[in-house]
Amino acid sequence: NEWIWNQKQMNPDQINHWAQARWSEWNAAQQRQVTADATEAMDVV
Repeated sequence: NEWIWNQKQMNPDQINHWAQARWSEWNAAQQRQVTADATEAMDVV
């Protein structure tokens, strides 16, 4: 598994930074989806 192998090459600070970046991306995607759903719901009404 490439992801696990990459983690072994990184020190804890790098892993933490990497995880924060993934989390931020995921969070942003969730927010966009919520906004899109809300906009759609308003359009229906």
